[in-house]
Amino acid sequence: MKYEFHVGDKVMIRPDYWAQLSNSKHASPEYLKRGGGFIYTIATVQGDSEDQNVSLAEGDGGWPHAQKYLMHVPDPVDDVDFDLGGDLL
Repeated sequence: MKYEFHVGDKVMIRPDYWAQLSNSKHASPEYLKRGGGFIYTIATVQGDSEDQNVSLAEGDGGWPHAQKYLMHVPDPVDDVDFDLGGDLL
């Protein structure tokens, strides 16, 4: 599945790539310290929707071919429990 990223999007490292990254000798210590569930913010986007290069506000360096490594964070609004308060009748 291809993702199209925009400045301000919330993303995380794809779980399948995190498995590789977390075992790599060349991985940035900052990414390893934050862990696979850390949520990043897209700071810049270059390229077209098929092949984007992004930088992350909280990360080191850029992510060429970002669609291979990053994914959007699911929107948590579906899990919110609203309390209307008062009687409905």
